[in-house]
Amino acid sequence: MSVASLDRPIIRTENPYWSFARIIERFQPSTARWRPGVSPLAYVATTAKLGRSVVVRPFAVIEEGATIGDRAVVESGAYVGPQARLGEDSLIHANATIGPRTIIGRRVIVQSSAVVGADGFGYATKDGVHHRIPQIGIVEIGDDVEIGAGTTIDRATLGRTVVAQGTKIDNLVQIGHNVEIGPGCLIVAQVGLSGSTRVGANCRFAGQAATSGHLAIGDNCTVAARGVATKDVPAGSVVSGFPARPHGEEKRVQASRRRLPDVLRRLRALEAKVRLGDDEEEDQGSEP
Repeated sequence: MSVASLDRPIIRTENPYWSFARIIERFQPSTARWRPGVSPLAYVATTAKLGRSVVVRPFAVIEEGATIGDRAVVESGAYVGPQARLGEDSLIHANATIGPRTIIGRRVIVQSSAVVGADGFGYATKDGVHHRIPQIGIVEIGDDVEIGAGTTIDRATLGRTVVAQGTKIDNLVQIGHNVEIGPGCLIVAQVGLSGSTRVGANCRFAGQAATSGHLAIGDNCTVAARGVATKDVPAGSVVSGFPARPHGEEKRVQASRRRLPDVLRRLRALEAKVRLGDDEEEDQGSEP
């Protein structure tokens, strides 16, 4: 049946999924149902600065020197650490943690139980003892970033851990210290980016993908599900497997592995024939 023959109204659009998102926004419950103001059950330090029409829900904590931008929402149980900055129109969901001196851009969404600005994982080992390396850097989140539930983004040892504007991060993602993620990336659940990895613009990491530390992932790259990049990935690459290799090559490797049982059976059959031939030659050589 052609679209033209349907007996009902039709909306034509070049990008149906994007159009669907815009329509469903009309039905989404809005945080505007909360009146601007600070709940008497919240804690706001006297040196914190709150913008216009801010919402601070019960049992939220906003520490000394923190800045909350206009129309931002801090839900119940959320924590905004000392000298942290939260941009305009951002939303911190219940029980999320924004660490000290963390910089959050405008229109950022941080889902429940996410931790932005925890200490990075750094230790120096001497005589078999692991000594903590102080993590004195910060995390900087760009405008329009979304951070999923349970995701953790570590502060830098020195300098900054960066997530650039427009990047979307799913649930249960680990981003190590001093990682730099470019704009417009999509990072799916359970991805792990090791410390000091540099990710270019518009990259995609599928579920459970990962990188080794100190790598450069070029612009417009894709790391397929469970792929692990152990060396730099050139711009525009699609890689998969462990260690990650070009996706077409990895598919051929996987196809070959599926044929291994049959190859082994044939090899054993050939070995048996060779042994039988050797036995027959030995019998013929021993005749009088």
